[in-house]
Amino acid sequence: MRKKSVVTLASVALLLAACSGLSLEEQIQSTEETINQTASTFNQLFEKEQIMMEIYEAELETDATLENFNNESGALHDNLTQRQELIASIQEHNQAFEKATQYFTDYSGEDLSSETANAFAEHLSHLNAQLDAYSDLYLQAIDQQRQYFNSFAEEDMDYEHLSYGVEVINETHERLYSQAQEINEQLEATVDQLDTLQHQEAIEPEADNTAANEGESAAHDGATDKATAEPKYVLNEDLWTIEPIEDSIESQVALLTIDDAPYGNALDMAETMQEKGVSAIFFVNGMYLDEDGRQVIQTLHDMGFEIGNHTQNHPNLSELTIDQQRNEIVETNDIIEETIGIRPRFFRAPFGVMNADTYTVLDEESMKAMNWTYGYDWEEQYQNPENLTNIMVNAPELNHGANLLMHDRTWTRDALGDIIDGLTEKGYSFVNPSELTARKETE
Repeated sequence: MRKKSVVTLASVALLLAACSGLSLEEQIQSTEETINQTASTFNQLFEKEQIMMEIYEAELETDATLENFNNESGALHDNLTQRQELIASIQEHNQAFEKATQYFTDYSGEDLSSETANAFAEHLSHLNAQLDAYSDLYLQAIDQQRQYFNSFAEEDMDYEHLSYGVEVINETHERLYSQAQEINEQLEATVDQLDTLQHQEAIEPEADNTAANEGESAAHDGATDKATAEPKYVLNEDLWTIEPIEDSIESQVALLTIDDAPYGNALDMAETMQEKGVSAIFFVNGMYLDEDGRQVIQTLHDMGFEIGNHTQNHPNLSELTIDQQRNEIVETNDIIEETIGIRPRFFRAPFGVMNADTYTVLDEESMKAMNWTYGYDWEEQYQNPENLTNIMVNAPELNHGANLLMHDRTWTRDALGDIIDGLTEKGYSFVNPSELTARKETE
């Protein structure tokens, strides 16, 4: 395995050496190869983790003296070394992503617009940060395991020590599992964007689009009026709940929101909601708004659904400067406006994380932040329709004005109809976003 890792590192080194002076087509192909290498390395890493668990359990059963746990040349420690080498491979792959980020940041050719190139560079930069964080945490986990195994030789080793060590290791690996899921989604999105780049034509002169954009704006003036006409409900910006403006208005309501659109299921979800007579806000990521993605949000808008902003590349905003946050938010607003003719009213931060800079940008854009009261579909145990339906309908957080977070995912798509039916059976009706304002009207 060590010899194989050396070969992998060598191939990446050659790839890095060849990055400068690549054509756009060559750079796209190079990035695709790096994605494949990264995915392969992750698979090898997960296989090694499974092998480590098998060795660990076997040693506990057969090694009465526990000496093998402290044997630096034994199978457990060899497994740690192999996984450490795989993390080194991931770090090498990440250097290739960093080179690709710089390539698209500096791109000045005619095959891509500067807007498209910069958007993809931002996407790669986010992936780069995710892989950096994962590698650092994984190396920390390896150190924890090595120290844990070595402690078996200590005279005061007891069951309490054993249990505590397992808890620490498991806690770290839960964080790693969550990060790995996010990286997998980011890699899948990168593949989709690369496919889009391969078919992207050079941007038309901006003046050529002026008339079309003006036509779109005129065509959607009615939609703008509808989105802000006669509000009945207000967003509570402290609790993120939905409250009636007047006592006479129904209070047993819920708001449906769908994040990470259009990831592939948005239209199916919209059709389900339309059949049920309910509406929702789709919070979209700019990185998904290629030609097909724009057509999806145009269709959603035409169906009467509100489009919100979920940033360009789904970063943790607390890790960005105000200018970087502004780019994430404004760029997506611009794309949405170019597509459907109006700018979003509501913004949802990735992971629900915001800071003072975020609110400064939102004020500049005349937008309101909207987090949520509960959601579960990103947790592994709820990534099937039956479990997700059960928790969304019976969640302890369910109350009048619930602001429900869901995502553009297949298991959520398949559960959505039953979730709506279940909440309806409990007496809930659903707020149409067109009836929602960000604050109570003052007299």
